[in-house]
Amino acid sequence: MNRKSLSNKLIAYYLSFGVFTVIIISVVFYQAFKSALIKRTTDQLASINILKKIQIEDYINGKNNGAVLLENDIDFVNYILREHTGMGNTGETYIVGNDFTMRSQSRFFPDVVPASIRVKTKASQSALSGINGSGEIVDYRGENVLSVYSKLNIKGIDWAIISEMDMKEAMKPVYQIRNYIFWISIFISFLIVVITVLFSRTISNPILNLHKVVLHLSKGILPKSKLIVTSSDEIGQITEALNQLVEALKTTSHFANEIGQGNLSTDYKPLSEQDELGNALLQMREDLKMLDEDRVHFMKQRAVALLEGQEKERRRMARELHDGIGQMLTAIRLKLNGIEQEQQTKEELKKMLDDTTQEIKRIDRKSVESGKSV
Repeated sequence: MNRKSLSNKLIAYYLSFGVFTVIIISVVFYQAFKSALIKRTTDQLASINILKKIQIEDYINGKNNGAVLLENDIDFVNYILREHTGMGNTGETYIVGNDFTMRSQSRFFPDVVPASIRVKTKASQSALSGINGSGEIVDYRGENVLSVYSKLNIKGIDWAIISEMDMKEAMKPVYQIRNYIFWISIFISFLIVVITVLFSRTISNPILNLHKVVLHLSKGILPKSKLIVTSSDEIGQITEALNQLVEALKTTSHFANEIGQGNLSTDYKPLSEQDELGNALLQMREDLKMLDEDRVHFMKQRAVALLEGQEKERRRMARELHDGIGQMLTAIRLKLNGIEQEQQTKEELKKMLDDTTQEIKRIDRKSVESGKSV
């Protein structure tokens, strides 16, 4: 494992988690804000729809039970519906008859005859079927709108009243908050990247330093100085343990060097009962001590044998000198006692002297050879 792969893995893990978290939070927040805004807008449209419905029902039901609607009645209804307070630029409330044509004036098509505008939408169909409700639909213009719909309770008239607002306008704050969330997410993601890089290096650097030390130890290289312990967590504990291991290896190495130099009296204490290297060195020291004792004993025996051999050689030489040269010298002496100036006697003496000289050389040579063999 190298620094690049470890850092990249940590960055990838934490960055993925951080960005994923930011995305999830952003999406959840966006959806929650969108749902809240839709509900608020729908509640507002429902309030407007109910208010205008009550106004229209009270007005028409108070006019001959709704049997006949005059032109001024329609004008008053349009007056009520033209009030767009709280509905923004695209909000409107209109009435649809049972033939799915508009009965009130359209805000978007004020010059078009209402009866010519066909409104067969989900809202009009549900309301005319007696189902009151709300939701996101496609209106008579083909636009996505928030719609609140209900049926008018007017005797003899089958109408539905619908209040709507374009989704674009209703969701405008949502789109603004979406952009805001997007840029906030980018900023938070950037912070996550920076923090992740710093955090990953904080974790990876001590581990990589430990990896480097362990790699050197595997090659027999001991660090010259202690590792710096920067924390009290597991990484710090591992660092401290490595420092203890290095010190123990240095002690063991020193002990091995002392043994190699022949200093067998050096003290050494194994790291534990299971310290195989330390126990092996101690056993080697004991074996070397035994070998050294055997060597000393052998040298003593050899010295004794040498002395005995020298002593034997001296005795042998003394015997040979006594038996050989001594007899020759005795014979010469006898001859000298009986010399009468004869030439023959002189020649015999010369020969005896020559033989004596040769015997001395032989003894000397034999002595040298015996010393070499010992």
